[in-house]
Formats: sequence, structure tokens, C-alpha cells
Amino acid sequence: QFILMVVVALVVAAVVLLPRREEHTAVLASEGRHAEAIALLERRSVGTPGDPDALAALGRSYAALGDLRRAVESLDAYLAARPNDVAALRSQAELLLLSGSKDRYLDVQTRLVAAQPSPAGITRLTELLRLHGREADELATLQVYAGKGMLEESQLERLGTILAERGNRREAREWLELADQRAPADASAGRLLFLELLIEAKENDRAIERSRSWVKAWRSSFLCGKLILRLARSGLNA
Repeated sequence: QFILMVVVALVVAAVVLLPRREEHTAVLASEGRHAEAIALLERRSVGTPGDPDALAALGRSYAALGDLRRAVESLDAYLAARPNDVAALRSQAELLLLSGSKDRYLDVQTRLVAAQPSPAGITRLTELLRLHGREADELATLQVYAGKGMLEESQLERLGTILAERGNRREAREWLELADQRAPADASAGRLLFLELLIEAKENDRAIERSRSWVKAWRSSFLCGKLILRLARSGLNA
């Protein structure tokens, strides 16, 4: 009986000392043995399909082996379970960029900015969307963050310009007016379009008042002349 107890105790100790499968795969990955880690993780997934930790580990090992397609697929499945993991979103964005999946990369960047909005992140995102010709997405992004008061003057001007081009002159005028209020006195970008929209809306007194303010601050005789000529064509006097 004593011998039996000793044997049982040794078996229990051996089991306790064996590394857990999660730890084993982490060790394999840390040693660069990614193919072995993947094989172990795939066997594990048979018993626990959709395990987020296993999917994340699979994504890392596939990426380390250069299998971008499977790395992205693993991260897709992981993010379906944990959509707010910002670090995983960043990893996914990097993999999509490396794989040339431009549209999906931009979609993930949009999710990243939504998760952690910042002026720098918004600027980078809108510039990327504009660079790749996704004006509708750029407009939607600008509208979202304009509503949250997170846009700079140049971004408000861009928002106003897109809206004006798309025929939404009233909303364009509202954002351009806010940009005008925030911009330095000698700034000119966006103000001529704002003037045009004021004249279209028959807001003549407002157009004259703003024009006089701009002319006092502008040092460009060309800009001042252009503004005065536009007012004159509308029967207004600066």
C-alpha cells in the first residue's frame, strides 16, 4: 500500500510539473519553433474551437512564418470574439498593409481611430482616405469628428468643400463659418468659398462684414482684389 501511494504521488507530481499546453506553445513560439506551435494549437482548436487566445497565438506564429493570409484569418476570428483589442487591430492593420489589402487596411485604420480618437489619428486617416480616392468615407469620417469638436480649421474647410461640391451648401456654410471663426485673422484658405456660399444664401450683410474683416488682415493685394471683385459682381460694396 505504501508503494502504491508513492507511485500515485509521483504521477500527480509529474502531471503538476508538466507545462500547460498554452505555456508549451508560448515556449515553442519564443524559441522560433512556430510550425510546431501551430500544429499544437490546431490540435487544441479541435477541442476548443474559437478559443481567442489560441487564435491570437496562431496569428502570431503564422505571421512569423510569413503566411500572411492565415495570419489575417486567425486575427479576423480573434477580433470577432474580442473586437475592442486595439493591439490586435494594430497587428491586423500591419499584416493587411504587408499583404496589399488596401481597402481592408483603411477599414481597420477607421476602427482604430474610432477606438482611440486623437487629432493626429484623425488627420492621418482622412489623408489616407483622400489619397486613395475614398471621398465618401473621408466625408463620413470628417462629419463624425466634426460633430465631436475634434477637427482643426483645415479639416473643417475640407469638410465644407466636399459638402459644397456635393450640393449640401447649407451644411457646408455652417462648417466653413466655424473654420472662419477659428482660423488666424490673416488666413485665406476656405474663406473665399465661405463668401461664395454667403452670397448664394443672400446673407449680404454677413458677407460684407466678414469681407471687411478679412481685407484688413490680408497682405495679398491679389486676394483682396479677388474678393472685392466678387462682391462687386453681386452688387455689394466692401
